[in-house]
Amino acid sequence: MERLVPEPVRRAGAARDDGERRPHRGRVRRHRRGRRRRPADGTAGPLRPGGDRLPGAAGQRDRPDPDPARRAGLAADDLPPVRAHRPARPRDGVAHGRPHPRRGHPAVRRRPRHPGDRRPGPGDRGAHPARREPEPHGTGPSHRPPARVRRAPAARAPHDRRRRPVRHQHRRAPGPGRPASGHRHRRRRRPDAHRDPAAVVLAPHPAGRLTRRVCKGAAVTPTRHPLSRRRFLTATGMIGAGAVLSACGGGSQSPGAQPAEGDGGVGGYDGPNVELAFWNGFTGGDGPFMQELVDTFNSENPNIAVTMTVMEWADYYAKVPTAVQSGNGPDVGIMHIDSLPTNAARNVIVPLDDVASALELEEGDFAEAVWSAGEYDGQRYGIPLDMHPLGFFYNKTVMESAGLDPDNPPVDRQSYESALEALASAGIQGHWMSPHPFTGSMTLQSLIWQFGGDLFNEDGTEVTWAEDPGVQALTWMVDAINTGWSPKDVGQDADAIALQNGQAAFNWNGIWNINTLKEIPDLQWGVAPLPNIGGTEAAWAGSHNFVVMRQRSADENKLAASRAFINWVSQQSIAWAEGGQVPARNEVRESAEFEALPEQAALAQQVDYLHFPPSVPGISEAFADFDQALNEAILLTKEPAAALSEAAERASKKLEENRERYDG
Repeated sequence: MERLVPEPVRRAGAARDDGERRPHRGRVRRHRRGRRRRPADGTAGPLRPGGDRLPGAAGQRDRPDPDPARRAGLAADDLPPVRAHRPARPRDGVAHGRPHPRRGHPAVRRRPRHPGDRRPGPGDRGAHPARREPEPHGTGPSHRPPARVRRAPAARAPHDRRRRPVRHQHRRAPGPGRPASGHRHRRRRRPDAHRDPAAVVLAPHPAGRLTRRVCKGAAVTPTRHPLSRRRFLTATGMIGAGAVLSACGGGSQSPGAQPAEGDGGVGGYDGPNVELAFWNGFTGGDGPFMQELVDTFNSENPNIAVTMTVMEWADYYAKVPTAVQSGNGPDVGIMHIDSLPTNAARNVIVPLDDVASALELEEGDFAEAVWSAGEYDGQRYGIPLDMHPLGFFYNKTVMESAGLDPDNPPVDRQSYESALEALASAGIQGHWMSPHPFTGSMTLQSLIWQFGGDLFNEDGTEVTWAEDPGVQALTWMVDAINTGWSPKDVGQDADAIALQNGQAAFNWNGIWNINTLKEIPDLQWGVAPLPNIGGTEAAWAGSHNFVVMRQRSADENKLAASRAFINWVSQQSIAWAEGGQVPARNEVRESAEFEALPEQAALAQQVDYLHFPPSVPGISEAFADFDQALNEAILLTKEPAAALSEAAERASKKLEENRERYDG
């Protein structure tokens, strides 16, 4: 029997005991290299134009052996070259072209390939067709080092013409050396590609990658193509100040058109099941009251499912126009009355004259001022839900400490200033003047109307707050500081907090302050209409209005259900009044249930002389200058007349620009 004896390991290149040299194995290794396209002479790996090595296997397979002295066998120079009839080149399918400078390191993950692109090759990062990520170091048959290791690029011959073709900076026009049908990185331009970047980013891309061309007066044409990073960045840069929305927005149907099933009028809705999206900004204490109304409506109307979405008002007014333009807007929403003209001019909301007619709503059903303020350009855009006026809040305990009667708060200038003098004698600064929009701006506006002036002319084309009534109103506020009735430099909401803490006796604040004061235990307080300082009864007020958003294609049943929802909440708004509001509907405001709310009923006495902003698009931009004038005067940095005059000049220019923007 023959016994097998293991042969001891010999050093590389050592002679065998029998005097024979080890067999030539270059042919075997050559075939192995042939399968990998490895040049035998150990030349540097192929380079991209510009000197960068190809990523992944394409850049690592041909690198020279880092430690040839420790390898057994013949040197690479002694082996016959592989494919000597032509120079070594990357494999078929290897990605060509210099990497984009913003794509980062070659080892980062590459995004998935579009189905229409070429098949993946060895130069692609990652062998897995779905994950597209690099193979971990030390795995796979080659055990190659990670692609992030950079090596010195080999010198390129001067005649090497591998460079990117010269292209024109604008992709629509071919540049020198580029054919008219050329494309970048082997990507074919789709003949129906969307050329409206704003519509691209606003379209609902994940659902089938569907976009639509949105143009005024034109039909909606769906197209399909992916949303690239380039298009996204271009589109987001073009969207600003509602420019797209003011240019596009046609093609929707009036919400008052009679639906095929269920009229949604005074008789309710009896059509098929529908879902309504209802957006608002009721994030404060009034939010739960509205949610309770929505839940009750859903329980009483099983064929209508209303989903309420709440967000901060600033986010709401930023998101609604974009959502409407993209076709993902809500069905019903709430807007402040001064926002109606701007959103109507931008085609975000639709006229509601037919809705009011179907619901048999007339001017006599609401307070006159709030009903008239919901119109713009001869059409109705809002159905008023409530009114939230400015009120006079007072701390009864502080008044008693100064010898004042808490059951008889001041009602005019004489009694008000006398009360402030009495408080000052007791060491109390009775009324803290706020330099901030909340609530200093509302106070100043109320005083201007009380002194017989106005903020704008009748059609809202000219600023009038710098006239004599405005100067008198702002001077009265500044004099309260100079006299010692108010401290200087009052912080935001510090006036309201001073009333709660007993540092001040009086505070002019909104009706929303009612529920805040109710939550403070042992606080003795009251509320009344604003004192008449200027000789004319007047008070600032705002209003929440129901609006119907513009849709790309009208759903008749949803429109009918929206009418039914708006009408139901308007009729049941006594529950909303409990959240700290004055109902806009007369029958609710005159009901016994509302009279049982003494604080709200006290401020409802001002309904006949409430003032709302004029129905002018972009009017809020002018108010920014008004607020600046208030701040400068109350902080004693400018005289009232100068501050108002300079602000009026700036605001007048904005009004003129807005007329060109919205009427042009």
